[in-house]
Formats: sequence, structure tokens, C-alpha cells
Amino acid sequence: MDRFDAMRVFVSVAKLGSFSEAARRLQLSPSVVTRAIAQLEDELGLTLLLRTTRSLRLTERGELYLESCRRILEDVEGAERQVRGEDAVLDYCRSAQAFAEKEQFRILFLDKRNQLIADEVQQTGTVDHTPVYPREVVKRALELFRDRNNPRSQSPIG
Repeated sequence: MDRFDAMRVFVSVAKLGSFSEAARRLQLSPSVVTRAIAQLEDELGLTLLLRTTRSLRLTERGELYLESCRRILEDVEGAERQVRGEDAVLDYCRSAQAFAEKEQFRILFLDKRNQLIADEVQQTGTVDHTPVYPREVVKRALELFRDRNNPRSQSPIG
């Protein structure tokens, strides 16, 4: 397990207050979680968590390390989102809805690089009154996929 993964495990254990719950949420075995924390503590040369059979709490240095881990992981995740273009999608949604007088239920069709293929307004009005038909959404996605991958297609994509 690399350092970032171990930091994610540590943050999860600290947040949830339980090795077993962190293991369950991270879809890891409890022994992997225990080894990750032990490895971190060994590498740092200090105790991050005080464990008893009934409780788990951070040491003073563990609290400092937790805050650093959170900042580092947020920075890494932000950089990954930016590189993958996820921030661009959120920015697009904000700008598309910014001056709308009524709520709009929109379906954004994205490619694997999060590039916008199509933006279609499903309905205008409150979201809780907008029927969504998954079969129609999938049908439209397949049409867009077919049109994008067929150079002879006559259907324009916006």
C-alpha cells in the first residue's frame, strides 16, 4: 500500500472511529487496515491512535497528522478532478443554470474524458415534478454514441 492509500485509510479510521467500519467502507479486510496504520506509525516513528478494546482516539500528534493528511488528500483529489475535467463540468453546470428563471432538469452526456457531448433539457420546473424515464435516457445515450462513432451519420451533435 502506498503512502496516499495509507493516509486515506488513516483518515477513514479517524473519521469513523473504528478499524472494522473503515475496512468495510473502504472494501478492505480489517487486517489490511490494521497493517496500513501500523506501517504509517512505524514510518513516522510515533503513535497516531490510542486503541483499547472499546475505544479509539487520536493522539495529539495523530490529530496534527490527520489535519495534514486531509489537506494533502484534498489537494491531490482536486488536482485529479481538474486534470480529468470534472471541475469544467461543474463550471459548465453553474454557468448554464446561472441566469435561468426556473429550475431545469438537464441531462449531460459526457465522454470518458468528461468532455460534453450533449446537454439536453429534460424539463423546466421543479425537480420533484420532473418525470425521468431511464429507458429514454439510455436510448438517447446510445443514439449519441452511435452518431459519434459513425462518420456517415447525418445526425448533428451539439
